[in-house]
Amino acid sequence: MDFHIWVVFVVAASVVLVVPGPTVVFVVAKVTDLGIRRSFPVACGVLAGDLVCMSLSLVGVGLVLSTSAVAFSIVKWLGIAYLVYLGVDIMVKTRLRHTTAAEKTEHEGVNESRESSRSLFFNAFLLNTLHPKGMIFYSSFMPQFISGEKAASFQFLTMGLTFLCLAAVNLLIYMAMAMHLKRLKGSGRFRFGILVKYVSGVILIATGVCAAVM
Repeated sequence: MDFHIWVVFVVAASVVLVVPGPTVVFVVAKVTDLGIRRSFPVACGVLAGDLVCMSLSLVGVGLVLSTSAVAFSIVKWLGIAYLVYLGVDIMVKTRLRHTTAAEKTEHEGVNESRESSRSLFFNAFLLNTLHPKGMIFYSSFMPQFISGEKAASFQFLTMGLTFLCLAAVNLLIYMAMAMHLKRLKGSGRFRFGILVKYVSGVILIATGVCAAVM
């Protein structure tokens, strides 16, 4: 892959990644709830979902989804249902954990211990994977940077690894920002934590509703 084409790809991919989507919203919600260390499985789940979507797009699943209305609808509605589920789940848990300020610490400690790293990973993984437009995006975006003079497989591999690295950096930046805001002191921290979780839940639900009507 020519260096100047790779640079253009990095710039284009960075622009795409910097716009927060449902996965970033989910990661930010978990960081403000659990802290940055316990939220790493969420980030890993997002990246694993990216890897699976890219791999499937390369073997033609993205093309199938773009040409088959039935296949696209099945994956689309599964993704919508999961988006709404996660949004409602975040809001319900927030309501239960913050019934009173006095019980906040006790409730969070109990609930956090019940939410395993495996659960966090798979929630993020499924959220990212059950999104048909993701596979269609990869199958239409990456070929734009393919040069016919070199092996396509090596170029796809280079772009895939580059995209994953950029996605990881993007997630770390958002996680650091969320953690910085989480460290707000006193009652401000309490109110901010509730606000972020409710807003995150609403965004996930709204994203699912918008996808359903589009």
